[in-house]
Amino acid sequence: MLIARLWAALAALVICTGCAVGQQPAPEVPETETPGRSVTPLEGTAEVRVGGAETVEVSGPAAVIVTEIAGQGDDPSYLAVGTQPGLTLPDGRELVVRLLLRPGKWTGPGEYTLEPAGDGDPQTSDLAAVEVRESPGSPTSTVYERLGQPCTARFGDRAFSGSLDCPSLRHEGGTEVSLAFRWSGRPAPTPKPPITPPPT
Repeated sequence: MLIARLWAALAALVICTGCAVGQQPAPEVPETETPGRSVTPLEGTAEVRVGGAETVEVSGPAAVIVTEIAGQGDDPSYLAVGTQPGLTLPDGRELVVRLLLRPGKWTGPGEYTLEPAGDGDPQTSDLAAVEVRESPGSPTSTVYERLGQPCTARFGDRAFSGSLDCPSLRHEGGTEVSLAFRWSGRPAPTPKPPITPPPT
């Protein structure tokens, strides 16, 4: 699953200044921010509609992760957004949605077109994916991550709200789905460590 591997690599890049993408692993949901680099868990809502080979419509409270690297000097900008954990469907399956703008494309809020790429190289491609897992956290899943047609993404400030519309995301077996994804949230509060009373 190409986009899942790149998602983890982006998190590593945020906490490793000067590392190349894919150089080292990172925690699944790091909560960290350095100048120009951040991984922000959001508390908010999401709405997802999937058609085609999968027919799904789900909305409600959701945890969304925004990974942003502003780009400085020779370092390109990055932006990735996704549900993490995914949204639980009425039949017990889990739906995960992720998107990534190709390196250097992110310049701030606005509308972007995600273009299909022949080779799918994450260093030069826009990526979007719908993953349907048999159950929450299950390693068994069906992933649609090949752009059959351009997608349209719109982002608010720091991508804390936005939308993604893809008419065609394809599975490696040839089936395809359409996707409409909306999200909105604010940074989740950082848990404070418990206060340990001084020894008596």
